[in-house]
Amino acid sequence: STRNLVTEGDDDIPAEELTGNENEWELNKVYEEIIGVGPAQYIYWTISFLVAYSDYAELTLIAIIIPYLRCEWQLSPAFEATITISIFFVYAISAIFMGKLSDMYGRKTIMSYTLALLMISAVGAAVAHNKWIFLFWRSITGACIGANFATVVVYSTEFSPNAYRSVGPLISILGSYASMFAVNLIGFFFLNAVGWRWLIIIITLPTIPAYILLLIMPESPRYLCVSGKTERADKAIRFMAKINKKVVPENVTVFCHQGQELGSFKQVFSKEHRKPAITLSVMYFCNIFIETGILVFLPLAFMSSFCGSAGEPPNRDECETLSQEDLWKLSLSALGSIAGCIAAYFVGIYFGRLKPLRSVTSFRL
Repeated sequence: STRNLVTEGDDDIPAEELTGNENEWELNKVYEEIIGVGPAQYIYWTISFLVAYSDYAELTLIAIIIPYLRCEWQLSPAFEATITISIFFVYAISAIFMGKLSDMYGRKTIMSYTLALLMISAVGAAVAHNKWIFLFWRSITGACIGANFATVVVYSTEFSPNAYRSVGPLISILGSYASMFAVNLIGFFFLNAVGWRWLIIIITLPTIPAYILLLIMPESPRYLCVSGKTERADKAIRFMAKINKKVVPENVTVFCHQGQELGSFKQVFSKEHRKPAITLSVMYFCNIFIETGILVFLPLAFMSSFCGSAGEPPNRDECETLSQEDLWKLSLSALGSIAGCIAAYFVGIYFGRLKPLRSVTSFRL
């Protein structure tokens, strides 16, 4: 999604020089000089945190309940892999198309539908009485979290002054890593007590406040403005100002620089942007490949019957699940992701992006 990029570039040019009307203010000028950063941004960031939390919670959840599904339904290794593959495959397809749809119909619209469907799919998976119904509902879950992921990172940048726009993605990523810690910790307390079905319901509960807050708050003003929906953008801005206890003068209207072919792949891979687009895509793929591998397979590494002892093959006839000690260790291991995310953010501010990326990659190798 690239709509949020087109409002940059001319921010230093007064709106009146672009429109000839001194009462038309560029959106970022309204953010910086009138609205500022306050409760409105905190609510939007909370939505971003909870949506990202819900996404990664579902991915973390499937990794720790697979052993229980294997025992209950006598799953073959192939079907275990099918469950995980289906989630990520549908996730990828959904992210591509829903990102485009969020450009067409709005961030709030797409996320409100996908969050509602995410809650429904969680209940469907929790009451599934066979592996095929469970597979169907988990695939629906994959579509929902793929759509949310493609939308929420952009959404998190669109309601703050430029100086604070990097805070939104940081909070979204923190929500993702916090869920990895929380899911394992919740599993430590509840999984062996209430079972995997109730755990699915418990893990999905943060989706409810995210959905409610999303309905209360207006659509992203930046999206509305760039889409040419200036009246709705003006109402959204005034709503935010009211929450922040600020007043937008009645004679001020919002102005945005409009671009062409917004959100198109053709624009991303144009001659001007092709090299960084390809480079970043490869870097992102490699990073997510490693991260997902750790997320999916780490719980299995704690199970002796799956891994086998030294020199012996795994014994899949034993029905072993994760112990409370295993879940506690998984929770502690996830804390490293949260600390690393925060550290990388501040290191990136002071030393740039490239040097920290090189150092982390070398350390990982």
